[in-house]
Amino acid sequence: MKIYLHIGTHKTGTTAIQHYCLENRDRLLRHGIFWPDEQLPRHLYQHSYLAQFVRDGNLAAAGDYIGRAVRDAEAAGATSLLLSGEGFSQLEDDGISAVFELLNGHEVEVIVYFRNIRHYAISMLHQRLKSARQMPDLSTMLEALRKKLNYTDFLKRWEASAGASHVTVRCYDQEKNRLYASFLDILGLPADALPQPSKSQATNRSLDLATQLMLAASGANYQLQNFKYVRADYQKVFDAHPFFAPGTEQVAEALCAGAELDLSHPKLAPYQDLLLAPLHVPSELGDPLDYLNRLGKLLRRSVRHERWRRRYRRLKDLFLPSGQDS
Repeated sequence: MKIYLHIGTHKTGTTAIQHYCLENRDRLLRHGIFWPDEQLPRHLYQHSYLAQFVRDGNLAAAGDYIGRAVRDAEAAGATSLLLSGEGFSQLEDDGISAVFELLNGHEVEVIVYFRNIRHYAISMLHQRLKSARQMPDLSTMLEALRKKLNYTDFLKRWEASAGASHVTVRCYDQEKNRLYASFLDILGLPADALPQPSKSQATNRSLDLATQLMLAASGANYQLQNFKYVRADYQKVFDAHPFFAPGTEQVAEALCAGAELDLSHPKLAPYQDLLLAPLHVPSELGDPLDYLNRLGKLLRRSVRHERWRRRYRRLKDLFLPSGQDS
């Protein structure tokens, strides 16, 4: 069985691609490509939890899922299995090796998208902030982030397990306006093999840096338990009124300064200019007073959600026996 393993990276249109594939899984199957029916915890539309199994050392659970997916694909008459999860891009060497041990006996094709290093550094900063219980130590976080900017090292580590000829690289900055066609091309399908996505197609919109820092510093992300509620509220409140925090360009440069920006890998050569371009921030940052007004609305919505969740927990404890869930 050929297995396409789409590993991200973060903020390269992975969420949009995953929803697109899920929405068109029946059409993909007509072309011999199987998107698993069985959902995984937390991410119901992708497969990053397989990488979490690997990180936790629960290889049996990951192997069982993959085994079931392969059997289901064969039963459906598919010739290929498609797995997608940006969590795979966060694996270290031993994790990557473990993944390929689980996929032993199959023809594995790794798909990876890279984006401009400065945009990627900012997006990774957001990723760390949104999952923090409290404001993380910035010096420790900075060191970890800088390691992620060595794209050549990243590719070599995956090629060591997959083989150089089985790792396909694309640049998000070049492909973002034709992202679905680009992905279908990698799968060996024509651009019109699947319909264009619906207008409700999900994307992973980021909060502005100022709001993200405030939430991390206050511990609100952790207290609200699930960042998706904050992001949904943010999208409703700010809508078509984005705010670009002053100094974002300087933050991006600081994150990249001192990093091993090795883009010497031959597969990165066509994208050098795009990957190294300066961060583009609109000259119009937005009205600060309007931003503060909308930020207040966001906080009120967040507090309201937290109150409802507390009421739900109290009612559940009152009416449900201990250990029983609704």
